[in-house]
Formats: sequence, C-alpha cells, structure tokens
Amino acid sequence: MTNPQTFDNLATWRQSFLAKGMVIAPESFPFIVVGNKLDMEKENRQVSQIQLQRFCQENGGLQWAETSAKGNLGVEEAFTKLAERALARQEEMTRKMEEQSVSQRAIEREKNKRLGKLENAHSQPKSRRSNNCSC
Repeated sequence: MTNPQTFDNLATWRQSFLAKGMVIAPESFPFIVVGNKLDMEKENRQVSQIQLQRFCQENGGLQWAETSAKGNLGVEEAFTKLAERALARQEEMTRKMEEQSVSQRAIEREKNKRLGKLENAHSQPKSRRSNNCSC
C-alpha cells in the first residue's frame, strides 16, 4: 500500500508465476492480492483502494485484502480467503476430473460394445453367415 512500484509489478509477477509454474486452468488459480502496511495507511498510502479494486477486476476478479503484519491486522482473514479459494478450486477440479472419467468410461463401454459385435460377426461359422456370392 505504500510502494506503487510493487503494485505496478503485480501483473508481471502473476504472469511469471503462472508460466513458470505451468499452472493448469490459470484463470481459476487462487491468487489474492494483499496490500500490506495498513498500519501506515494514513501517512504513507500510495496505492488507493480504487486502484486495487480495478486491478483485481481487470485480472479475473481476484480477491484482495489489506493487512498489517506489524499490527497483525487482517492477516488471518487474508489467509482464510486464500485457503477458501484454493479449496473451492480443488473441489471444482476434482468434480471436472470425475465427470471426464465417467464420460471416458462411457465412451470406452460403447467402443467395447461395438468391438464385441464386430468380433461376434467375424467369429460366426461360415454356414451361418449370409453369403451373397454365387461361387
């Protein structure tokens, strides 16, 4: 909150983390922007809440929190927000994986069913097969 250069680097740091971390579904990765030094807000604030809110909205609706590590203000709440987002994302990814697995099993069953019919058609004795050849 007291250093605009740090705030200006947020987007670059986020993109670097996503790229280097090879994050799956980066749009839902549980980032939270934490503005620290809330205890110095009145005398040294350089990044406004409006700037912070705009940045978060423009970057996928990120959550944000303002804290003071020195005064232990809002720190626990920031970590709680982050943990809740991480758990919600994990649950969503697990649900999607389960849906894909169910879908894949259904495709495999259908494929095996078709293969079974083909195998049965090829394994019938020649006398039972229809033969239109007049050889």
